[in-house]
Amino acid sequence: MEQLRKFARYFGPYKWYLAAGILSILISLLFGLLVPYLVGKAIDDFAAGVTWEKAVYYPLVILGASLMSGIFLFLQRRLLINTSRHIEFDMRNDFYAALVHQPLEFFHNNRIGDLMARATNDLAAIRQIVGPMILYSFQAIFALAIVLPILLNISVKLTLLLLIPMPLVQIKMPSSARWFATHAQLADLAGAPSAGG
Repeated sequence: MEQLRKFARYFGPYKWYLAAGILSILISLLFGLLVPYLVGKAIDDFAAGVTWEKAVYYPLVILGASLMSGIFLFLQRRLLINTSRHIEFDMRNDFYAALVHQPLEFFHNNRIGDLMARATNDLAAIRQIVGPMILYSFQAIFALAIVLPILLNISVKLTLLLLIPMPLVQIKMPSSARWFATHAQLADLAGAPSAGG
């Protein structure tokens, strides 16, 4: 728990960027969900009769909703991914400051290669996790909170049928992740130059 608190303090200086990024996720999702609703409304309206006004109005409104969704999609990625880069930069600075103040014995007891790996690969991995973690977590939360009530309102039976495969996906995900990790390692080994080459 203490480690999580230490990690959480890096988010403090960027809380407004995070809040703006999360709000952009919500707005982008709302505009994105508005598009199929408008398409359905247009189909129903055209079934009642086709007019020039309808033929101009609906494409423009759908295009506008798609454009707004795209703008906020760009903003959410820019804000959250950039924030993760700033957090990585702050962590690198703290790591360097901690190394500078270590006694000489510390460098005798710890391999320099391991320290460099932590300063580069490990911190880069944290950055790659932080941005997408926030992005995809809130996308899933907002989508579930907004879409599920709409689906239940349309048809409870179809919604329940839709949710049946969800536990199976959760069960299958770890084995799929291991399969992809193993094949990625094999691909790296296959592409690596040989010791005699």
